[in-house]
Order: sequence, then structure tokens, then C-alpha cells
Amino acid sequence: MKLLKQQRGFALVEILLAMGVTALVTGVIGTAIFQIYDRSASGQDTLRALSDIQNAGQWIYLDGEKAESSNLIDNAAPVSSMTLSWTTEGTPHTATYTLTGPALIRNHNGVETTVARYLSGADFAILNDLITINLTSAPGNGGVSKQVTYNVWVRPYN
Repeated sequence: MKLLKQQRGFALVEILLAMGVTALVTGVIGTAIFQIYDRSASGQDTLRALSDIQNAGQWIYLDGEKAESSNLIDNAAPVSSMTLSWTTEGTPHTATYTLTGPALIRNHNGVETTVARYLSGADFAILNDLITINLTSAPGNGGVSKQVTYNVWVRPYN
């Protein structure tokens, strides 16, 4: 068999093989990039949910440790809003927490503050001066949901 020195170009089989390998490598890289993006979005939703709950918990804890009374009924079913009352240096204070849509709103002496933006549930209950707060956050559409329970003692002052 004699090889031609003038032979140029690629055979059809070589071109098809190169295209197949390129398509396979591109598919693997594309899948990896999609998975990285998907995991990143899920991680961001998890961080957002935990941050949201921690922010709400901090506000409730700060008001709860000063509270002398609440509007919650002892040993009743949980409700979606709560009012805490206390007096500081002769000045009465109230802080009301209400779940409005996905937001937990704090109304302190008439001034409203959004303390959580992505809540899917918030309920408040009291038993023997121990307030139990269940907060559930579900930001985004990735199916991430986090739930945290806080307990705060109401400290009546005589």
C-alpha cells in the first residue's frame, strides 16, 4: 500500500469523531455549571432563611426580656400575633408582632419595623409565663424551608 504525500484534510470519520467528543465534553461541562448554579441558589436561600429567622428572634428576645405581660392566653392554641408590654422609667411600652403575608411586622409604640421578610409561618403561645415562638422561613422557589423555636420568659415585676 502506497501512501500519498499529497493527501490533505480529514476523513469524514475523523470529523464525526471529533464532533462527538466535543459534544460530550460540552455536555459534561454544561451539567457541572448548572449543578454549581443550582447548589449556589439553594445555599443562598438557606442562608437567607436562617438570617431572617435570627433577625426576628433577636427582636423578639430583646422585647421579651423586658416584657412584664403579654396578650397571649395561658395554655391556649398558638396565634399569629403577639403583644408584649412593659414600663421603663415610668414610660409604658408595647411591641406587637404580626405576620402580614410573608413579613413579620413589629409595631413598637406606633412605629412599624419589618423584622423578617420571608416567613411562611409564625405562631406564638404561652404556658406558665414561658412564651414559645415558632418561626418558619421559606425564601425563594428552591424548596428550602427552615423552622426555629424560641422560648422567652415573661418577667413580671412587682
